[in-house]
Amino acid sequence: MGDHRLSEQIKLRWHQACFKRVSAPTDKNSKHRSWVPTESFVSLKDFVRKLAKEGDGLAKEWLDHKLGSLNQDRTDANQKAAREACAASKLARRKSKGGGSSAPAKDAKGTKGKGGKGV
Repeated sequence: MGDHRLSEQIKLRWHQACFKRVSAPTDKNSKHRSWVPTESFVSLKDFVRKLAKEGDGLAKEWLDHKLGSLNQDRTDANQKAAREACAASKLARRKSKGGGSSAPAKDAKGTKGKGGKGV
C-alpha cells in the first residue's frame, strides 16, 4: 500500500471493497465512468469495525485514533494558562461599576465636546 497514512490506507481498502466503476455516458461525454456503491456497501466506520473484529491491526489502530488516543493531555502549566485566559476574558466582558457607557465624558463646563451646547 505504499507510504500512505493510516487513514488513507483504510479509506482505500474500504473504497475497493464497497464501490465499483461503471460506465455512465452523458450527453457531453460518451465514455464517462463513475463510482457506484456495491450491494455489500457499508459505512466506513462499520467496515473498520468488521476488520477490527477479524483482528486487523490497522483497523484497531484507526479506531483508537478516532477515540482520541493521539490527543495530548494538557500539562499543569497549560491548564493554569487556560484558566487565567478564561478568567481575564470573562472579566473583560463584565461591565464596570462606573456605568461603562461608551458616550464621551462631559468636560468641566458641562459640554459634551467642542461646540456642544451646555446641559
